[in-house]
Amino acid sequence: MPRRYFKRYRMEYDLRRQEPAAAALPAGFEWRDWSQCTLADHALVKFRAFAGTVDAEVFTSLSSYEGCHGLMEHIVGRVDFLPRCTWLLVSTLSETFGPVAVGTTQCVAPVHRQAAIQNVGIVPEFRGQGLGRALVDRTLLAMREEGFERATLEVTSRNEQAVALYHRIGFRTVRTSYRSVRFQQAPRLAIARSS
Repeated sequence: MPRRYFKRYRMEYDLRRQEPAAAALPAGFEWRDWSQCTLADHALVKFRAFAGTVDAEVFTSLSSYEGCHGLMEHIVGRVDFLPRCTWLLVSTLSETFGPVAVGTTQCVAPVHRQAAIQNVGIVPEFRGQGLGRALVDRTLLAMREEGFERATLEVTSRNEQAVALYHRIGFRTVRTSYRSVRFQQAPRLAIARSS
């Protein structure tokens, strides 16, 4: 099988030297703390945010709801999962449907005093309103309150909007790596020749 290589950036935010911004939400949006009953909502937002993107090519679990649900179960099952730094963002704008989940992020702490942000996602129809920024700001504030000194995340370089957002917030790139992904080649069709 052929392989493709995706450039990834590891980015870092120094919680000791930088003051996270207040997480301002536009009117009509609310935070939901982590609870086990929100797992399916996190998975659905993750799927809707990443399906059809370069990240779903890099991490195939992001290309289906089942994959996103399994990924959520894996993250929250880790011993270093950080429930107080994990957020669901909901829209309360619809009177017909009630609150609708539109944003998600989760966090783990794989290294002492360092927390890692996982999968910041906003569903497409709610982008461009500063919700991604608010999610990251809220997460950084929670990490600082929990006593972490550094926040890290990884992002695919082709996700240029996310890279630019993280730089605006104050993250700096500390490492570049390449992720190898195997792709199945489409079968070649035989062309019949007439004689």
